[in-house]
Amino acid sequence: MAKDKKVEQITDMEVDFAQWYTDVCKKAQLIDYSSVKGVFIYRPYGYAIWENIQRIMDAELPQFFPYHGAGAGCGAFSEGASRSGCF
Repeated sequence: MAKDKKVEQITDMEVDFAQWYTDVCKKAQLIDYSSVKGVFIYRPYGYAIWENIQRIMDAELPQFFPYHGAGAGCGAFSEGASRSGCF
């Protein structure tokens, strides 16, 4: 990848949560750095975890937001909605 940055020591969670999270994901080989600043590349296990989170959220969130549909936002929780273009 871009610069092959290694995580030597994991930042303390109480000191800098965002850096701790990045360190853990990098150390667990769930992500890689890209050549574009601020962009990560999901590795296979990281992407599988992300897909499972999305599947669970798609199934569970409609019970809390029953009127969320294709007309609201990107329609991520409506039946048959595409995730493309939905951030």
